[in-house]
Amino acid sequence: MTFTVTIFFMLRIWLWLLPGPAGNLSAPAGRIVPMTDQVARLPDGWARTSVNTVIFRHNSIVSFGNYQYIAFYDPDANLVLARRDSGSDTWEISKSPYRGDVADAHRSISIMTDGDGYLPVSWDQHDSPLRYCRGILPGGIELGKEIPMTGDREQNVTYPEFYRLPDGNLIFLYRDGSSGNGNLVMNRYDISTGTWSRLHDDLIYGEGQRIGRYHYTLRL
Repeated sequence: MTFTVTIFFMLRIWLWLLPGPAGNLSAPAGRIVPMTDQVARLPDGWARTSVNTVIFRHNSIVSFGNYQYIAFYDPDANLVLARRDSGSDTWEISKSPYRGDVADAHRSISIMTDGDGYLPVSWDQHDSPLRYCRGILPGGIELGKEIPMTGDREQNVTYPEFYRLPDGNLIFLYRDGSSGNGNLVMNRYDISTGTWSRLHDDLIYGEGQRIGRYHYTLRL
């Protein structure tokens, strides 16, 4: 069983999505855009689990400059990226060389764009080693090789989340550890140096007794 991925990818509420103050997607202030029957069709996505649509996923779709980006697993578990001009119903599709364990709905995909237009991607993690790579070119959807971030505490990663700061740098959050025994880690990406650094090893410290699935909202 598969489904057709549309621009109403997570919730069929907004037709037109633009970046908010932290790189999150929101409708333009003071204007609610009505839903219409027009949809922008994409290839089929994996639908035998909720890995493409889990509630803790952040982000599935982002905007930067004149482009809108989306990421999902296809029916063969391939990591797929797509890009379109804002307002267009035509998507450019790129099937990456990477796959995910789509039977495990924890292994969601997170994307964002940095201030230079590069697309970072993290995917396929559930108490497992970090999987992270970046777009080869600014604005592009072809991915480079898998690389570490800081190289420290990257063996038991779950719930990846990217946020873009107003200066174009990035924040990356994830759980280090396992359900009932995890800590919230925060990294920062500097676009001027192209490097990641650790901000907090234990932004939330589980004391070896707690932190399974955490939920939070950042306004940066």
